[in-house]
Amino acid sequence: MNKVRCAYEILNDILRNKSYSNISLNKKLPFSDDKAFTTRIVLGVLEKYFELEYIIKSLTEKKSPKPVIKIILYIGIYLLKYCDRLNDKNAINMTLKLAEEIGKSSNKGFINAILVKSKSVKLPEENDFINYLSVKYSYPEWLINLYLKHFGKDFTEKLITYKKEDDLIHFRLHSISTEDLKNNNIEFTVSPLNDACYMTIENAKKADNLFPDKIVAQSLSSMLVCRAFDAINPQNILDACAAPGGKSVYLSKLYKDAQIIACDIHEHRVKLIEKYKNRLKCPNINTMLCDAAKNKSAFNEKFDCVLCDVLCSGLGIVDSKPDILINRCEDDIKKLSTIQKNILQNVSNYVKKGGILIYSTCTILPEENQLVVNEFLNSNKNFISVKIKPLVNKGTPINDFIQFYPFKDNTEGFFIAKLMRL
Repeated sequence: MNKVRCAYEILNDILRNKSYSNISLNKKLPFSDDKAFTTRIVLGVLEKYFELEYIIKSLTEKKSPKPVIKIILYIGIYLLKYCDRLNDKNAINMTLKLAEEIGKSSNKGFINAILVKSKSVKLPEENDFINYLSVKYSYPEWLINLYLKHFGKDFTEKLITYKKEDDLIHFRLHSISTEDLKNNNIEFTVSPLNDACYMTIENAKKADNLFPDKIVAQSLSSMLVCRAFDAINPQNILDACAAPGGKSVYLSKLYKDAQIIACDIHEHRVKLIEKYKNRLKCPNINTMLCDAAKNKSAFNEKFDCVLCDVLCSGLGIVDSKPDILINRCEDDIKKLSTIQKNILQNVSNYVKKGGILIYSTCTILPEENQLVVNEFLNSNKNFISVKIKPLVNKGTPINDFIQFYPFKDNTEGFFIAKLMRL
């Protein structure tokens, strides 16, 4: 498939069908005749989405283009502004050819006119502060306002301007050590955790060829969620919202003698956990289809440790999944907060007296984090918060809780709360 047409198909899947960018790329990219260029267009449009949207809106004030035409314009304006390997004529011709290929030849005149005018559109200046930040750093205005409310101007600017500078990925080492990597001349950078390291994709492939199924991509903050239990010989562990299964598998390694039940509400996601645990040979994990928001009486007061890694907005991982900023809206936060409270309240029934409940998210909003936990603690006097022991020199304490901020900690933006049942 033509590289630009492939980029259109992927962006259409993300922007109109609300697919996750990583899933859509993995599914459709193999059909491109230039995978690198297609990837650049897709990620570039997602990264500059709010700027591209501003330009199109400025030039089409009377009537917004239909979604299909908008995606063509996103691609064309991106090629014009940010693709140095193309001159303006080539960028416009590529875009018009794309319009032909998807049956929109009748719109070529309109598309051409918008592309020609797009380079002359002036972007917002700093005196229009919210609009300026939104367009310059490609963040929705509602979220900038929310961040300003919670964190103030300086902190907000650091949050939204953060971009990972290197190409290193954090990998968990499953049944091998960094010594094994060193002895085989595989380059890596040390992690704060002794059972993990940072590697490039290329070195990770070398390691996987030598040690199949012994290295797994897992962020530092995700691993620290599991470490936060700091439990002594737990017998029964529940991962209540487990898919795709990374934390369950890590808990299996940390607590080899424990029986772990890994649940999810969707059958296809339970199958993902099953596949994951079989691949990494974790016989002490049992999977189960289960809705974490509905009580399962057989689970009541059964578990020494319960992990409640709830569905959230994902605003702590936008550096790797920029589509989150496009597809989320302010109403989502209120809906998610309600779901999170219901799940936390329900799974708390599954904790034994003296047992530990970990509540975690991959977001940085108080509405999904400390406000949820504090409301639970106020309504459940048989639980107390427990200070999380500092496992690494990262994270910002919020009372007994820990919040990771990407720009401060160079890891994904996770929140962890540790609760004990009295």
